[in-house]
Amino acid sequence: MLLSQILMTEHANRGNQTDKRYAPRQYLDKFHSVELFITDLPYSYQFKLRDRSEAGLCVLVQENSEIMNHLHLGDVLEIKYCPRDKSDPAVKLSTRIRHITKTPKGNSNRHYYVGLMIVDSPPC
Repeated sequence: MLLSQILMTEHANRGNQTDKRYAPRQYLDKFHSVELFITDLPYSYQFKLRDRSEAGLCVLVQENSEIMNHLHLGDVLEIKYCPRDKSDPAVKLSTRIRHITKTPKGNSNRHYYVGLMIVDSPPC
């Protein structure tokens, strides 16, 4: 499925009352990971994308990671999405941080789920 088709499906799903997810699973079919670059930090951070049914698209971040000091609920960041198919180019998309949630005890202890919502589509 082409990225433009994925984005059209995602926008259509926003109005669908039966699917309340902002980041449908098609993104996980297309992208494997994301790369974040924060201006105040000397290097970028790469995270594997995760699908959490109750929260949608997210990444898992260690609580003591320096990047946690720079991520805030509601922030909109230009995030580079890395495709599963290495022959496809990476895509930068404006992405809002939807939630920052401590993981349950026993599940990746000392980590946070950082929920992502793509808010802007790339030019087709």
